[in-house]
Amino acid sequence: MATKLHFWNDGDASVGIGRNDAVVELNLDGYNEAETADNLALAKEVLSKAFVEIWDNDKAHVSVSKELDHPNALSTTNRPARS
Repeated sequence: MATKLHFWNDGDASVGIGRNDAVVELNLDGYNEAETADNLALAKEVLSKAFVEIWDNDKAHVSVSKELDHPNALSTTNRPARS
């Protein structure tokens, strides 16, 4: 089963910089629960740093799809676009 990681930043409307978002899908079939957790943690860390560089911004937020499905996960104003 594939896991989607949603990355986004809020931009800075005061200087005309819009928000950015991206979705990366990881296929983690064949890994046990501990390996999957380790792989997700590493992917979040490494890809967040990459998107900070790509977007030339100080922060990239990240959530896994199932985290976003939780009703109290994030306020609707700070949620990434869903794909």
